[in-house]
Amino acid sequence: MLYQVERPARYLGGERNACRKEDAGLLRVALAYPDLYEIGMSNLGLSILYHLINAEPDLSCERVYAPALDLEVLLRRDREPLRTLESGRPLGQLDILGFSLQYEMTYPQVLNMLDLGGIPLRTAQRGPADPVVIAGGPCAANPEPMAHFFDAVLAGDGEEAILEICRLVQSWKREERRTRDELLLALSRIPGLYIPSLYRFHFSRDGTIEAIEPHPQGPMGVESRRVKDLETSFFPTRPIVPTLETVHDRAQVELFRGCLRGCRFCQAGFIYRPRRMRSAGLLKRQAEEIIASTGWEELGLVSLSSCDYPHLEELLKSLGPLRAEQRVNVSLPSLRADSFSVEVARLAQGHQITLTFAPEAGSDRLRQAIGKQLLEEEILTAVEQAVRCRFPRIKLYFMIGLPTEREEDVHGILALVERLRRRAKGAGGGVKFSAAVSAFVPKPQTPFQWEPMERLEGIRAKRSFLRDRLRRMGTEAGGQQEELSLLEGVLARGDRRVGEAIFFAWQEGARLDGWSDHFSFARWQSALTRCGLEPSFYLHRTRPREEILPWSLVRFPAGPAYLWRERERAYSDPQPTKEAKE
Repeated sequence: MLYQVERPARYLGGERNACRKEDAGLLRVALAYPDLYEIGMSNLGLSILYHLINAEPDLSCERVYAPALDLEVLLRRDREPLRTLESGRPLGQLDILGFSLQYEMTYPQVLNMLDLGGIPLRTAQRGPADPVVIAGGPCAANPEPMAHFFDAVLAGDGEEAILEICRLVQSWKREERRTRDELLLALSRIPGLYIPSLYRFHFSRDGTIEAIEPHPQGPMGVESRRVKDLETSFFPTRPIVPTLETVHDRAQVELFRGCLRGCRFCQAGFIYRPRRMRSAGLLKRQAEEIIASTGWEELGLVSLSSCDYPHLEELLKSLGPLRAEQRVNVSLPSLRADSFSVEVARLAQGHQITLTFAPEAGSDRLRQAIGKQLLEEEILTAVEQAVRCRFPRIKLYFMIGLPTEREEDVHGILALVERLRRRAKGAGGGVKFSAAVSAFVPKPQTPFQWEPMERLEGIRAKRSFLRDRLRRMGTEAGGQQEELSLLEGVLARGDRRVGEAIFFAWQEGARLDGWSDHFSFARWQSALTRCGLEPSFYLHRTRPREEILPWSLVRFPAGPAYLWRERERAYSDPQPTKEAKE
């Protein structure tokens, strides 16, 4: 079959440092990524859990990724199940199948993988012989749109919880008389694990949630899990080396988890609090071991904002021999827009890279409102420094439709880019600019979770205006498709009724919708209409503070009271100044 597909290496397995266990009696776990191999193989969280589970002698962990459309056609034609990479085991023969949900648009692909693997789609349809289907990742911030399809959803960090889950399932399997319902109830007692089937949602006539009825023996919601000490937590130093080029084809070490920035639109910044760090000495040892066991020529220093790591210069100096003797390039995936970041990027990566900055908004006032503590003069100075350091390209990220946005803020994006171009020219020129402009999507567990999203017509008009003017200025212009952002908004803040629309969209052919060439807005419109759902209900209304939100049962460190205060500050903070920022 693999002779007939475009990239058979996606499905071969057998990579360097992959783990294959054949002993009978092992608990069989597979970690699933609902996107293509070259996307999923770059996910650090799955790598950590894969090697953590396989370090246990009586547990076996394998991998499975979404098949491309050409392989799916062949699997369905020949009635062959989707299988794991390590052993070729059909997904239906596993004990646990765990999905990593990084992006809402992968939801239909979850259903596709379950169906191809021979697993009943809905948790209510599964029996004792079926795998326990679990999800984790950022989308656990709102588990409700996929509530009918997952037996359990893990909120927060997974390193400690995953072994607790494995041990409980292992114990349940030894006691054959226990029912699956008993298993789910037992799983609900693991901290951080949300069991959707233990809750009934009652809706009022206006479509809002009237009440949530928990199982008599189940908890009333869950608190997210977090690893308290990254210094002693597990981290793999023999990661799998992929057989083809991946999105982030490099070794990775995690500097810290969490963020201090507090940007009010950033979901990751709130759900991964508080910030927890690894020491420079530990990171150096991990980096050396990973390079020795893989042969990678690039090392990524990973975090939400790498330049916020307080020991970054110390770490870069300690990695000097690795870079000089083995010619390993060090990359910083996330940079602040300041001179320090530019200098660090120059020291770490040389000059032949694209610097990426995210001003997000076109004015200091709007940046202050959204919690982006970044003044225009800092951006201008950073670009000037980048030009002097001979970086060839600078990519800028902006959002439109942000809370409190005014017309002058939209025009301010053009004015800022023009000032950046002039400053770059004055510093010697030679740098090419590109700008990505996308719609703001309100996300759960953030201060803007109550906010409306701008309507499609407004988003489309603003993006068209900005793209046209930017290109006239000689700046490349891109960003996410408007309709894709709109649907992301529905799935991000939807309730469990949205699950039926996901099911119908999948039935009608929704696959790999995160890729714009596969996405069909008309298909999703049809699915929502079929379910009697109005996108505006989820998108275009301000939700009152007292409304019960679909994700109310899953609690992260920044609770609703704090988030609401931050929302109010977005409307009341004064015009920023350098003195106020300091």
